[in-house]
Amino acid sequence: MVTRPRALTRLRGLVGSDLQELARRYAIRTHRDGRLNKGWAGQTLERHLGVALNSRQQPDFRDWELKGVSLTLDATGVPRAKETMAITMFNPSHVIATPFAQSHLRQKLRRMLVVGWVADAGSPANATVVCAEPFNLPPHVEVLVKADYDRIRGLLRVYGPGVVTGRVGDWVQARPKGPGRGSTSRAFYARQRLFDLILRFD
Repeated sequence: MVTRPRALTRLRGLVGSDLQELARRYAIRTHRDGRLNKGWAGQTLERHLGVALNSRQQPDFRDWELKGVSLTLDATGVPRAKETMAITMFNPSHVIATPFAQSHLRQKLRRMLVVGWVADAGSPANATVVCAEPFNLPPHVEVLVKADYDRIRGLLRVYGPGVVTGRVGDWVQARPKGPGRGSTSRAFYARQRLFDLILRFD
């Protein structure tokens, strides 16, 4: 399996390229049933690094995690967050039973490679890679993320998932993920301050 340094070199080699060309090479569909496949760019990156598509909660590459995020360019041409970044899906009962040290959240954040791309507003089925950055969760930030996790875990234990909303947490938040209101799928998301730290926007 590819190491993180080698993956970083390969991914940085994509900066300035449109992932749509790679998607065609790997036969990854940008649309399904006439609708945009929102995961196509991330799936293309995984295939480029030799990983079969999967939805496992463990890190994709054993000891490090690959994340792809859609960005936008501000008035000065600097990449900025377009939307929040999902870190990992979670099951409330699993979070209740799992201390932060053994959590999927910590496993995912501990060592990452994050690739950012910008899509053409008139053609959402393209994605020009603008950055690829390594991220290691700093100890002082880990303490703060753990505090958010422990708070969310406590609320889940006492009150259930209904009270855990996007307003809870300073560095990560736990909220529904999926189409439409009433979704029962939930995920941990990076708040803006963590997202900026990961992509070195701070």
